[in-house]
Amino acid sequence: MNKYIFTLATLLNSKSRAKKHYSPDVVISEMLDTDLDEIDFVMSLSELELIYGFEIPEELYDKTDLTIREFAEELDKLPPTISDEK
Repeated sequence: MNKYIFTLATLLNSKSRAKKHYSPDVVISEMLDTDLDEIDFVMSLSELELIYGFEIPEELYDKTDLTIREFAEELDKLPPTISDEK
């Protein structure tokens, strides 16, 4: 789960106009009101899908009332859609 917290916070920070480091306990909707657009959040989630090989369900895109930590907990429950087998 920590990897999701770090990656999501890093992706959001890279798109933020304020360029501050986000705490795992910051509520996502508060960031969208001040430093980010909703499209920044959606793009970050798309990047997470590519990085970690899972598909984020549409209903998670609307859960901006969660903290980064809580959102990462939801991501941690997702099954991988891309196999690690070689």
